[in-house]
Amino acid sequence: MAAARPATAAGVPRIMTDGRDMTGPGMDDREGLAAEYVLGTLPLADRARAERLIASDPAFAALVAAWTERLAPLNDAYAEVPPPPGVLERTEARLFPAPPRRPAAAVSPLRFWLGLLAGGALAAAVGLALLPPVAPPAAVVAELRAENQPLVVRARFDPAAGRLTVARAAGPAPAAGRDYQLWLIPAGQAPQPMGLIRDGELAIDLAALPAGTTLAVSDEPLGGSPTGQPTGAVLVAAVIGG
Repeated sequence: MAAARPATAAGVPRIMTDGRDMTGPGMDDREGLAAEYVLGTLPLADRARAERLIASDPAFAALVAAWTERLAPLNDAYAEVPPPPGVLERTEARLFPAPPRRPAAAVSPLRFWLGLLAGGALAAAVGLALLPPVAPPAAVVAELRAENQPLVVRARFDPAAGRLTVARAAGPAPAAGRDYQLWLIPAGQAPQPMGLIRDGELAIDLAALPAGTTLAVSDEPLGGSPTGQPTGAVLVAAVIGG
C-alpha cells in the first residue's frame, strides 16, 4: 500500500495558495491561511500577512496553534533527510556571486621604456646631487726675483679664466729708451715673447701653463727685442708652471 501523502492526511485539507478550500465547503479563508502557514506552502506575501495576523489577532494565532497541534503527528511519519553536499556553498554562490576579476592591464613596450628611462634619469640626478661640488683649480702666483736686483715682478695665472697677469711690484722703471720684456719659457723650449711690462698690469690670455714653465724678464730696447729672442740681460725669473 502506498504511503499517505501529506496533503491528504487525516484532518488536513487540500488548500490552494490563494486560500480556497480544495476539499469542500466549511473552511473560511482565515482557517485556510492558518493551515497553509503551518504547512509552509504560502507564498511570501501571504506568509508575511499571516505573521502580522499572528502578532495582532489572538483568534488567528489560536487557529495557527490548533493547526500546528493537528499536524504535529505528521512529523513522525517522515525521516529527516539531510541536504546533499555542497547545497549551502552553491546557494551562497548564486545569491552572492564573486565580482568578476579584471585582467591586469598590459604594459606597452613604450611605457615600459619611458618608465625605465625616467627612473634612470632620476637616479642619475640623485647621484649628481650627492656628489660633492668640484672646486675650480686654484690660481698660481709667483714673484720673479734675483739676488742684488731691486726689480720684483709679480705674476698670477688663473686656470679657470685662462688668464696670466703680470705687473711690476717693486724696483725702478726701465731706463730711458729701454723696456722690460716678459718671456715664457716652457721646459726644454726656446723663450716666447709675451709682452712689455710698463706701468699698470699686463694681461695675457693663456689656456694652460705647462709644468716646469719659467717666466723671465729681460732688459730690451724700447718696443722690445728686435729678434724675437732676449738680447739684453735677464733681470729676474721664476718657475711658475707645476
